[in-house]
Amino acid sequence: MLGERTKCLELFRISWHDPITHTSWCSDREALNKQPGLCSTVGWFVNRDDKCLRLAMHYNNDGEWSDIFLVPLGCLAEEPEKVSEITVCLTTVPAEAA
Repeated sequence: MLGERTKCLELFRISWHDPITHTSWCSDREALNKQPGLCSTVGWFVNRDDKCLRLAMHYNNDGEWSDIFLVPLGCLAEEPEKVSEITVCLTTVPAEAA
């Protein structure tokens, strides 16, 4: 079919630092002991550029992403890790070609 293409998706896990806000009064010591949260997210790799990394939770056969998770590179706690050897290849047909 015209416009058909195959796209292979790779599943990645990232660990990232989540900024937090502390809204009550605290001493210097308490303020200095506050740390960002450490989080982990798993999703389909969309891309990485010089500013951020993008993962998506969903991809459809029209070639569209949904629920994009964008994290600034400076927030990454470690390099992204490909989750085992999970790769899914889909044949997509863009809506305008259908």
